[in-house]
Amino acid sequence: MPNHDQVARDRGDGSSPQCLGVALPDELSAARRARAALQECCQDRDVDPTVCQVALLLGSELVTNAVVHGAAPVRMNITINDTVLHLAVFDASTRHPVLRAAPPAASGGRGMHLLTLLSQAWGVRDEASGKTVWCTISLSPCI
Repeated sequence: MPNHDQVARDRGDGSSPQCLGVALPDELSAARRARAALQECCQDRDVDPTVCQVALLLGSELVTNAVVHGAAPVRMNITINDTVLHLAVFDASTRHPVLRAAPPAASGGRGMHLLTLLSQAWGVRDEASGKTVWCTISLSPCI
């Protein structure tokens, strides 16, 4: 579970989006911390378990990419409204992720393909001090 110093919440009355911001360490354990925060947020909003699993997978991919290929600091923001769960991961690198073909024996290189297949949309937003990679996941399970 994330430390309270690392988490900022805006709990609305259910009619407005719920937001959660998590500051993450610049190490591979960041993905675990991100999943814990995301799981808690999904439970708080009664998100369908299948949708939550998709969000956990994509959140892990986004955070791992930020740690491995990006630069500190790394932050994840989660917004849930009535129809979608929106994940946004910031890191201080300006280098954009690349959708590339991974050989079958490769241990990595499939994350952006998962993002393309499992999210409604995804993109990269350039920031003054880095970039934010985001994705939107429908709250209606399609699997």
